Amino acid sequence: MQNDYHRRAFEKGKLLNTYLQCYLVGINYTFFGFRDQKGFITHTKGYSLPNIEQRCAKEWKKDTIMWFLNEVLEWAFDQIETGKLYHLHYSREDYIQLNQVQNENYLPGWFIDYTNKCYENAD
Repeated sequence: MQNDYHRRAFEKGKLLNTYLQCYLVGINYTFFGFRDQKGFITHTKGYSLPNIEQRCAKEWKKDTIMWFLNEVLEWAFDQIETGKLYHLHYSREDYIQLNQVQNENYLPGWFIDYTNKCYENAD
């Protein structure tokens, strides 16, 4: 991280969002690519969910975000139709959007292949 502002933004934004997504689907380990000023990935780093919790303890508390996640998911379950694919988006402006997604191939194949390869090489 370049400075404290970047570190806090990473912990409050990227790590929190990734933590919640991984927690929901039972993924215990994730990878991030870090870019230089030109936008090129210079290195990758893997994080376990317990490591993310420990690193971000000053920025957010697991109990608080789990309560919030439960409230959001209860609301979303009341809105959806079984068997359809949805995208749930939370904005920093304090609103939630739930949109039905038409494309069933939500993640591109190259992404799935790359993350599988990274996971195989993790310690």
